[in-house]
Amino acid sequence: NVFSFTVGIFVLSIFTFVSGIFMVGEKGIGPFRESYIKRAKLSHIIMVIAGGCVFLIGEMSGLSLGKRFLQHPVALTAIILATASHIVLWKLFDISRAWRLRILTGFQLLMVVGAWLAVIFPDVIFYANGTTLSLLSHTAPEKTLFMLCLALIIGAAIFLPLLVYLFFVFKKL
Repeated sequence: NVFSFTVGIFVLSIFTFVSGIFMVGEKGIGPFRESYIKRAKLSHIIMVIAGGCVFLIGEMSGLSLGKRFLQHPVALTAIILATASHIVLWKLFDISRAWRLRILTGFQLLMVVGAWLAVIFPDVIFYANGTTLSLLSHTAPEKTLFMLCLALIIGAAIFLPLLVYLFFVFKKL
């Protein structure tokens, strides 16, 4: 499935871009900073191209992604804001404002994911025969949801303190 492969490349490029953005702002990379900026910019370009390929392949596959995004006001607004923020992002590379760069990157990701969710909600899986798996009509049983919530609470209780500890360890280095 070419469309799924293209979406995978897009997601991979997003992760590469985000990691590049976070490396740009790290202390102690001094002489390597310019190299990280160059790589973050390159991964940003690749991410934009991959996003365009997702739309192109989606249209060729008959998914009408462009039409769906253009007709949904929330998705259209989110995509316009994400696109406009690219200009600001490139200017922030030159100013050395790591936190602003990171916040703007988070904003871009929020807009892209928000636009996608606005277009597909409540359906999460689209089958080739035209049927969908919906969050509203295919809910899990009450007991399953309870166990999921319990697992999330236990996981958060274990991992969040460790994440905070890891944050402080890295800030000391």
